[in-house]
Amino acid sequence: MNPRLLALCLGLAATAAAGACTDPTRLRAQFETMQDTLVAFAMTGTPSTYPSALAAAVQQDDDPSGEPAVVRLGGAIPFDVAFDIDAEGNAVVYPLRLLVSDFRETRRVGLQRATTPFEQVLRAPSGGYQFDSAMVARRGDVIVIESQLTPYCSLDVLQTIYAKLTVDSVSTAARTVYFRVGLDPNCGFRSFAPGIPGD
Repeated sequence: MNPRLLALCLGLAATAAAGACTDPTRLRAQFETMQDTLVAFAMTGTPSTYPSALAAAVQQDDDPSGEPAVVRLGGAIPFDVAFDIDAEGNAVVYPLRLLVSDFRETRRVGLQRATTPFEQVLRAPSGGYQFDSAMVARRGDVIVIESQLTPYCSLDVLQTIYAKLTVDSVSTAARTVYFRVGLDPNCGFRSFAPGIPGD
């Protein structure tokens, strides 16, 4: 059985068992939030086979929770945002809509710039995302991502995933962007605080 489907079934059973004492309709998170450090190649100035995009949550192994992954544009794994480097040497983050035709893709991926440092962004905003604009990300800038109808959440009641990223450095010579990602792998939950989200 798919590890994610098994985890969901076990989670539903646990929720039903706890329903005698708590609200049985309340969804509960199952997985701890996580962070990772990744590197992506710029879309321009590099071979098309190089990974230039971020899939915010992908189940890649027997662990039922998702994790962020750098993937190739147009590859087998659906992506959420892609990276480029502008003339000033800054990273540029593109949401899905700017790179994929509306006729081929109905998912919406939104971006929102945070005003506090990466470590202090403990919860994704509930609104205010831009779905059709790229964002320049200088070193230390933080962007929160809302990915709707993500394939990772196709088995869940809520099908939105939230992540945050910050640019650590950019290499114009290698055409690479080094960045950190924070992810709440529980579909519909918006917490980036350590541990399993309470709501």
